Amino acid sequence: MVSDGSKLGFYLLLAPILLWLAVLIILPHIGLFVVSISERVGPREYEYGIGNYVTFFEEPLYWRTFARTAIMSIAATALTLILGFPIAYYIAKLTRGRTKTTLFLMCMIPFWVSELVRTFGLNPRTIQAAAFAIGSVIVVPAAIITSATTGLSPAIGHHVMLISLAATIVGGIGSIPGTMLAGVMLGLAESLALLIVDTQWTEAVTFAILFAFIIIRPSGLLGRATAH
Repeated sequence: MVSDGSKLGFYLLLAPILLWLAVLIILPHIGLFVVSISERVGPREYEYGIGNYVTFFEEPLYWRTFARTAIMSIAATALTLILGFPIAYYIAKLTRGRTKTTLFLMCMIPFWVSELVRTFGLNPRTIQAAAFAIGSVIVVPAAIITSATTGLSPAIGHHVMLISLAATIVGGIGSIPGTMLAGVMLGLAESLALLIVDTQWTEAVTFAILFAFIIIRPSGLLGRATAH
């Protein structure tokens, strides 16, 4: 028989996972579905219907875009599985003691870059320059793929740059986990905002959140407050 305490502990462990699934996966998908069946018939006037789906199935461009996106997603998932599963299996099943801890910490190093730089006294400017150069090389393939579907213009990166800046400030300057969490939060906020405002106003929601954090919590979600 399983004790009530064990059941309670199980439910407490399960609660964050269910909350994560509901907030970051289920609710956004429900919101996207509602948006997909909303047809604009006038300024701020929408009716429910399947017109968007009819247009999707009749337009070859949408099919090609969907196919390219699916192929890239499958390839990225397969590559992640090929690289990540053997490492995870080796750490979980084949290692013991200090070796297991060491390998696990090595996997966590990317999240601790800022702290490691300060601890070991490395030159922050050199590290920042190297990180900028590596990041630029990594982002080039994504930029090429994006330009193939959206076209090229002098301002192609302004939107992403502004949203990234907002996520960095909201998450907390210097906090990589905070920035990641803020990026998810801002993306979710923009998606949900589509239910009540027009597309051109979604960025206003992002910057409203940014200004609110600057006023209420300048250090961000996971940033450290500094004393003056």
